[in-house]
Amino acid sequence: MLILGLNAYNADASAAILTNGELTAAVEEERFTRIKHSAGFPYHGVKFCVDASNYGTQDLQHIAICRNPKAHFWEKVLFTLLNRPNVSGVVDRLKANSKVLNLQDELQQSLNTVSTNFQPKLHKVEHHKAHIASAFYASPYEESAVFSVDGFGDFVSAMWGVGRGNKLHIDGAVKFPHSLGILYTAITQYLGLPKFGDEYKTMALAAYATPNRMDFFRSLITTDPRQIGFKMDLNYFTHHKNVNSMQWLEGEPIVDILYSPNLIQALGQPVRQYDEPMTEFYYGIAASLQRRLEEVVFDMLNKLHKKTGLKKLTMAGGVALNCTMNSKILDNTPFEELYIQPAAWDGGTSLGSALYVWHDVLDNPRVQPMEHAYWGPSYDRNQIAEVLEAYTLEIAQSGKSVTEFTDTNRLCQITAKDISEGKIIGWFQGKTEFGPRALGNRSIIADPRRHDMREILNERIKLRETFRPFAPSILEESVSEYFDTDRPSPYMLVNANIKPDKKDLLPAVVHIDGTSRIQTVSKDSNPRYWNLINEFNNITGVPVILNTSFNENEPIVCTPSEALECFLRTNMDVLVLGDFILR
Repeated sequence: MLILGLNAYNADASAAILTNGELTAAVEEERFTRIKHSAGFPYHGVKFCVDASNYGTQDLQHIAICRNPKAHFWEKVLFTLLNRPNVSGVVDRLKANSKVLNLQDELQQSLNTVSTNFQPKLHKVEHHKAHIASAFYASPYEESAVFSVDGFGDFVSAMWGVGRGNKLHIDGAVKFPHSLGILYTAITQYLGLPKFGDEYKTMALAAYATPNRMDFFRSLITTDPRQIGFKMDLNYFTHHKNVNSMQWLEGEPIVDILYSPNLIQALGQPVRQYDEPMTEFYYGIAASLQRRLEEVVFDMLNKLHKKTGLKKLTMAGGVALNCTMNSKILDNTPFEELYIQPAAWDGGTSLGSALYVWHDVLDNPRVQPMEHAYWGPSYDRNQIAEVLEAYTLEIAQSGKSVTEFTDTNRLCQITAKDISEGKIIGWFQGKTEFGPRALGNRSIIADPRRHDMREILNERIKLRETFRPFAPSILEESVSEYFDTDRPSPYMLVNANIKPDKKDLLPAVVHIDGTSRIQTVSKDSNPRYWNLINEFNNITGVPVILNTSFNENEPIVCTPSEALECFLRTNMDVLVLGDFILR
């Protein structure tokens, strides 16, 4: 049995497929369209996932989409009547909802079929239930508290409850227009970071100052001591009046300004323009926002723990990508274990929708938990060789040489030596990662010991803001030697404090506040990447390398040709493309 999960007509459109309940493939559409956070229908993702299942279209029995236009229907009607939002926005939402109700044409276009017998059952899964399912059912836990928080979806911005066995039990939710995700995005826009998805930049900025506007932020979003939840002071925002402020139908997501003039007046400084310096004032705003986000989430989680009495927690939603917050949850709540899957953002709701149908709808037992993030396209030796042959002239004109290695150990030894000598490496191996992080299959890697490596990468390749940190990949068995944790962190979703005696050893991957967004690398989940880091350790005595995404202001590269083109147009020194090394 095949179940195809979809995140469609939403940001980070994606597809995932279960074969008899087991995850077979998952990928975001941006990897194919080359448009960051690509919205619309995941035509390429659907085709890839069905092809990867090795079954035919006729075996596709269920389609699950992470959107249910009927959810909270009367609350939506009442909100519209009371608030009278702009008519064009309401019409656009109705158009998007109508697309969700019938996906037959899009599916047949994706799969290149016109068969009248192709009529899989369509399941519309509420957005936050899909988020929660993506976390709980991918986790190794038989029982846990479940929590989801993001901008909003299906009129909800946060949801919580309990997962037991193969069923979710939802206990409560925060409804539109109150939203921690909207709060974070609005302040991110005020800080002069206007692109969809720029919130992680604000998280990085927060480390540069101490919170100095907490009284204001605590009045901006408040909690109720009697129940789980929060409320925004809507006088400072516009999203509840302009329901057309976010558009997800096709291409790059569009987000209008979400803050009102009242916010600018209250903060006392004009909105920062993108090309203006980031001053202490704006650093302080970012720090205050981050602190208030943490306070509200910890308040909700403490109440959730008191209500459930459970020791384990699974989380999803865009806010669950906030590494700084995640790293503090176990210290600020009674929960003892935390699981967040690698595609916690909206891209992961395709997986969650499929898992929800397999378990909650079809009443099937739990399956193997997610143990890695490598679920996207891969390319064999012959496919890579064909690309290199097609680019023979460009490679020759650039003065690059190509060498093939049949011995993986030798390839890793040579690459580790290159890293130790200060070279910047494009590392393209195996299956593309699912989720926003490059985790050692589509990565740019370098020596974390060099004080100038962050500046070199930003100037030569990444072309990004200097305040953004780079992350370390570390052998899983060595993490407690360098950081204040012994917990695995395979998906780069938590920060850890560097140990004082190691701080000067890893200057390129330690943020200004002494933390690093760590990725622990397991020999079982990614043996070639583990081998590379181990060889670097053999040379230098340091079991850590710098890891950043393989891209240049674009989505992470997916294909060998994209990796090669990025290598040729930037100032990387070496490209390791499967078993081939270009230098």
